[in-house]
Amino acid sequence: RRPPRSTHCISSAASDVYKRQGKQWYQRRVHGMNQALISQLESSKSSKEIEVGGILKAKESELLAEKENARKLAEEIEKLKEELKKESEANSKLELNTAFSNTLYTEKDIRDR
Repeated sequence: RRPPRSTHCISSAASDVYKRQGKQWYQRRVHGMNQALISQLESSKSSKEIEVGGILKAKESELLAEKENARKLAEEIEKLKEELKKESEANSKLELNTAFSNTLYTEKDIRDR
């Protein structure tokens, strides 16, 4: 006589069915877990990309601000150089005028004596 189909006996045909069902269940379970992990990794990757993108945007903004500050400082330096040049020219003219005046004064002094 054959054993009933619900038996788990190693030699029964039903046990082969259970074995196949177990393998299929295991494969579905592993596949499902793999899909969940892949999905989680992709989600994590996306959030990391967004985070890195935000950091890069912030750094780019900082660099642009620093570049603008450097440009303004360079303009200020050029203005100061121009002012210094004008002051230097004015001082040179003043020195020449003073020297010329001193020369005239000395000649007048000599004549008056």
